[in-house]
Amino acid sequence: MTLKKNDYWYTPLEIWHAVHAFLGKDVFDPCPINPNFDGLEIFWDKNCYINPPYSKETKRKFIEKAKIAFGPGCRFIWTLNYANSQDLKEIHSRASAVCIPHKRIRFIPGHPDLGDGKSPKYDNIIVLWGHGEDDFEKVFSKIGKVYRTKG
Repeated sequence: MTLKKNDYWYTPLEIWHAVHAFLGKDVFDPCPINPNFDGLEIFWDKNCYINPPYSKETKRKFIEKAKIAFGPGCRFIWTLNYANSQDLKEIHSRASAVCIPHKRIRFIPGHPDLGDGKSPKYDNIIVLWGHGEDDFEKVFSKIGKVYRTKG
């Protein structure tokens, strides 16, 4: 997989702590920034945290892979730009809950050309696919306003 420099953003610890509090310590991250690892080529576990690369074509590939990998008993948490895009609409259409953070998430830049960790250009949204809306709300309400989208 070829990544562009704007794909190199690491999830801050505040978000990782919430993900672990909700999913437990055994969370699969199919999108780590590691040139020796291609999350598109391997099996995904039932509990995934997905902060996909930001370049449009690579993000699209992760969405397609997630649609195939997601099944009964799975819980996937996404962190995405909250921009009005077809990709966001597609991910949101499968959501059971969403969290709109109180402030912009300050991602950790992983590429030297990306600066000093300034806030991203867009706000973010955290999306849950799967069950556990009550626990998701308890954990993620510390980060932002949680809305249930189904049932």
